[in-house]
Amino acid sequence: MTIIVNLYFLTTWIFWTLKQECAEMKHMIRKSDLLNAKTILKRMETQREMMGMTRQDISYLTDIPYSTLTNNFQKHKIPMFDDLYRISLSIGMPVDELVSEDEPAYSLNKDNMLYWKEFIPSHSFSGTFIQAFPDKVALARTFNAMAQKSDPFQTLGHNNHKQKSIDDLRFLCIFHTLTTYEVDSIFLFMKMSQLVNDFFSNTNPDNPLTLYDYRTAQKEMALSLWAFPCMSVQNLFQVINEKFPSKFPNLSAFLKEAKLNSQTYGKYLKASEQSSTPGTDTVYRICKLLDIRDIDNTIRSLLPDIPSESDNVGIPAGILPHAIEDEVLMETLKPLPYLAMFYDCVFSLSYDMLWEIALQIYSALSHPYHLDKMMLGALLKGNGTTMISTGAPYGILHEDLQLDYKSRTYPGDGNVYIREPKASTVEFNMAKHRRVSDGDDLY
Repeated sequence: MTIIVNLYFLTTWIFWTLKQECAEMKHMIRKSDLLNAKTILKRMETQREMMGMTRQDISYLTDIPYSTLTNNFQKHKIPMFDDLYRISLSIGMPVDELVSEDEPAYSLNKDNMLYWKEFIPSHSFSGTFIQAFPDKVALARTFNAMAQKSDPFQTLGHNNHKQKSIDDLRFLCIFHTLTTYEVDSIFLFMKMSQLVNDFFSNTNPDNPLTLYDYRTAQKEMALSLWAFPCMSVQNLFQVINEKFPSKFPNLSAFLKEAKLNSQTYGKYLKASEQSSTPGTDTVYRICKLLDIRDIDNTIRSLLPDIPSESDNVGIPAGILPHAIEDEVLMETLKPLPYLAMFYDCVFSLSYDMLWEIALQIYSALSHPYHLDKMMLGALLKGNGTTMISTGAPYGILHEDLQLDYKSRTYPGDGNVYIREPKASTVEFNMAKHRRVSDGDDLY
């Protein structure tokens, strides 16, 4: 009898122990699907401070109310995914680093804007033109891709004036004109615009551009596609919708593991129409289920191509939509179409013209215009408008370019290509507009 009683208690103890272990394992699994809010917010703050930005800057660039940002920190709450993604872009930190299980290295990731900080002569982003961009990750990716053809340590040094290839000059041009102080960048931008307009015969002597026109055009180049509501969510869930059949037998099985209902899932597939975004924990859990390891690249994979032609006018500096020739700009600057158009025109200039721009850059680096108080004062008084700002005006693209994207029915039904091609009245073809003979050696 004693043996039977002992066996009963032993069996009960074993069963209870196994039950407790299973419960702990389930708790650990659930916990692994969640992100640590304190960790995420700390990473955001570290990156922001190293970028020399304020929370007001982030609010301005992302169109997220300042009160919402501060509330997230006060309540230790991770922003909703679309907000978190736009924050990551504004501070130049890929969203994958923000949600990584491992602590990010920050300045060691070449797709993180902080990596490029050491190449700026002032070693600071504060007050530079690059602060105006809502997508600094796209710029870092552009620098990284261009660095494959050019050694940044040799190319970007402002004391090394010799032995530059044309790829070196292009890299030097885009990097330093974006990372100089805003007062300095406007003069460099004017120089480049004048050379481009002369090169492509776009100059209109009857309507000369003023300093204010150049500044307005420069600020428009910072506008991005991320102004479309919840585009990051729609792009991501379009990919999710393509990937889940390879992991689950049907949609119901996937939604059960993803902890979503079909109605909510449908909203995320058309997030731009619905202005709907999931929590960041939900996105993190689903990406782990489907083994999506590069969220940022996944979202960018469905960005529409930059319009190659347009019925509409271009920006005041004279740049029109055209077929982008430079493969790096065509791919990495999709979210910043006007910037891609401008630098593609600059990159089409001859070696001598690019060298002329480089000399202006070296001059600005050695004798910064922003240190001239008289020049700074003149800019601040221009047209009664403050010319210096920490951010670009957030909002949808220039209305003319917006029409081109609307012709592609994007965003909305997920179709990022032109459904019904429009009859174009303006085509800015680089090859047709070149004024150099085939015998000229540009390289």
